[in-house]
Amino acid sequence: MMNQFTITLSFLLVCSAHANAQVKPQPKPVNSGVAVRAGVKAKSPNAADVYLLAIEELRKALHDPAKALSDPSGDFLGLPVEAKAPIEDPSNQLWRDAVTKSAVAITLFAQAAQISRCEFDRYPKELATGLTRQLTDFGIMLKVVTAHGWQQSKRVPASAVMTGLQMLRYADHCAQDRSLLGLALGLHAEKRAAGLLEAAASELAKQEQARVSADRFLKQLDAYLSRRLSHAVIADIAEHDFAFHLENGLGEEARKNPALSRAVKRAKVIMRELFEPLRQSPAMPLAAFRVRWSKRVDSLRQISKGGKMDDLLATGSGEPLAAALVLVASVPPSELLEMCHANKVVLEVCARDLRKLARGK
Repeated sequence: MMNQFTITLSFLLVCSAHANAQVKPQPKPVNSGVAVRAGVKAKSPNAADVYLLAIEELRKALHDPAKALSDPSGDFLGLPVEAKAPIEDPSNQLWRDAVTKSAVAITLFAQAAQISRCEFDRYPKELATGLTRQLTDFGIMLKVVTAHGWQQSKRVPASAVMTGLQMLRYADHCAQDRSLLGLALGLHAEKRAAGLLEAAASELAKQEQARVSADRFLKQLDAYLSRRLSHAVIADIAEHDFAFHLENGLGEEARKNPALSRAVKRAKVIMRELFEPLRQSPAMPLAAFRVRWSKRVDSLRQISKGGKMDDLLATGSGEPLAAALVLVASVPPSELLEMCHANKVVLEVCARDLRKLARGK
C-alpha cells in the first residue's frame, strides 16, 4: 500500500514537467477500483462523460494494430515529435493527418467544452480521478486539439479563436477536478490556448467583418478572465488534493493507529498554515511565498529529524510524524503559481488586442 502511495506522490512532484514533456503512448487503463462521485449524481449533462467519449474516439482514430503488437506499452499511433513537427506549424502534414483522423474526437471535445458541469469520478483506491488516471490520454487529446487550432489560424482565424476559447473552458473543467494533476493539466491547456489566441487574434485583424467577431470573442474571453483561478482557489485545490492522498493513501493504517490519525489531522493544519499567505488580500507576492515555503519546509525537516517514513509510521507520533506526512504528501506550488501568472499576462494581451479590434482601432 505504501509503495503505491509513494509512487503516486512522486508522480505529483513531476506533474509540471510531465505537462511540458512529449506525451508518450500508454496502454488503455484497466477499469479497476471503485468510482466515487461527490454527492448525488446530478441530472444535468456532465462534460466529463463527453470528454471520455472523445478519448475513446481518439483511441480508435490513432490506434495502429501493427504498432500495438510490436510495442505492447501503447496502442496509440505515435504522434509527431514536436521538435521535428511543431504543432504551431499549420502546414505540417504529420499533424494534419493526425487531426483529420481525429475529427470525431475533436467534435466531441468541442461539445464537452460547452457543458458547464464537469465532475470526474474519484478512485480512492488508486489515489486518482477519472481525469488523472488517464492523464496521458488527455494530454494526447490536448495536443491534437491544439494542432487543429493552429491549422485554422491562417485560413479561418475566427474558428481558431473559437478553438482557443474551447480550450480555456476545458482548462476550467480540469480545475473542477480539485486535484493538482488536474490543475497542472488545465494550466498547460490554458498556456496552449493563450498562444493560439494571440496568433489567431492577429490574423483576425486582417479579415473583413472582424469587428463583429472580435466583440463576440472578447465577451467570452473577459468572462473567462473574470472567473479565472485565484491564488486562494489554487490553495484550496492543493489542500483538497493533499487530504485526498493522505486519507486514502494511509487508509486503514490511520484508522487503526490513533497516533497516526492525530498526525494526519495536524498535517492538514500545517498545510493550511503553509497556504495561508495565498488567501490574504492581496495575496503574498510569489517570490516571497516561495521563500516562506522553503523556510517552513526546512523547519519541518528538522522536526522530522530525517526519519524514514516506514519507521515513522511504525513508531512515530506527534509533530515529527505530522511533519513527515507533510514532507511526503505535499507538492511545492510555485511552478503552478508562476504558470498561472504567466498565462494571465498573455490572456490579458489577447483581450486588449480583441478590444482594440472591436472598437475599430
